[in-house]
Amino acid sequence: MKNRNNILLATSIGHFLVHCITLVFPAILIILRDDFQVSLIQLGELGTIQFGFFGLASIPAGWLVDRFGSKNVLLTYFFGTVLSVICISTSHSFSQLAFGLGLLGLFSGLYHPAGLNLVSHTKNISQNMAYHGISGSLGLTFGPIIGAGISAIIDWKIAYIILAILALIGGIFTFLQLKLDKPAGPPSKHYRFKLSQTHYVILAVASIWGFAHHGLFNYLPIYFSEAVNWNIDDVVTGGMLTAFVLILGVLGQIIGGKLGANIPRKKLLVWVVGLNIPFLLLMGYSTGVLLILIVGVLGAVNFTFQPVNNSLIADVTPKGNRGMVYGLSMGVGYGVGSLAATVGGYIGENYQLSSIFPFLAIVLVPGVLLALFLSKE
Repeated sequence: MKNRNNILLATSIGHFLVHCITLVFPAILIILRDDFQVSLIQLGELGTIQFGFFGLASIPAGWLVDRFGSKNVLLTYFFGTVLSVICISTSHSFSQLAFGLGLLGLFSGLYHPAGLNLVSHTKNISQNMAYHGISGSLGLTFGPIIGAGISAIIDWKIAYIILAILALIGGIFTFLQLKLDKPAGPPSKHYRFKLSQTHYVILAVASIWGFAHHGLFNYLPIYFSEAVNWNIDDVVTGGMLTAFVLILGVLGQIIGGKLGANIPRKKLLVWVVGLNIPFLLLMGYSTGVLLILIVGVLGAVNFTFQPVNNSLIADVTPKGNRGMVYGLSMGVGYGVGSLAATVGGYIGENYQLSSIFPFLAIVLVPGVLLALFLSKE
């Protein structure tokens, strides 16, 4: 029981941190645009760098987890995050910031395969995946709050420094309290591992959902700042409203965890993907209070995907190879998802921000069809 609690605490810190620190960037888009005098397209490319490296790192991270154990990878993630923040906080040019964010994405990509692998070996996996998801949703919630709030009061670099302190605490706790886990089998086992058709479909759905998810939350703060007039600082408006939506993601994590424990997860996947579509469509034609209500519901709906998908992977994957599959899932989700930042930047720059969200709804249609195919297996 003690080791389970240590696992849940270490992974909760890690999951909170990874989503919190990577969502500081979208919350400060307006500030970065003014500070560096760059276009929305260039800012989108910066987002692609951060989340692209996140996705790329997740794939080898899965192999590293299966080969060297989750604790060692988790430690690298925590202390690597501290190093990344040093680079970000000392940057004086757009290219230096791009390097720092790329490094942050690289180390952040190590987290999910390690954290999810640890949680997947606990009892009551669906419930613990929901707890794990809640910590991530709280991180997503506080990312815009910390990014917008600290930037408005002091400086955006301080927001990153505060989170680096949390990374240091997480690294020390993991080093002292977590048992050193060993690979589940000999190395040769991992080289013989092949994905099944079910794995390929799950990964395809994850990549499509990742594109829509990252496109939504990368441009939600700046969209709120334009579409909702509260007569306060635009950055604060966007950050606080995005945080409100993301805290509702906790509800989605709880609902997803409970539904996943009682309904066949292959069938449930169709709904947790498909229900995003009508709300994304409505976003493009809404402003003010109506927009807040629509996106609030979408926030809960969107996050039901994570506990369902992560538990489904555990259902169809041997224990010894879960780290690799979780790595692949995060890799395609964040790798393909990172492209949404650049694509959204082009749409927002050449058309209007509101056009981004109906486009994301269309992108999700193939994901629903693939989930339907999976449900028939």
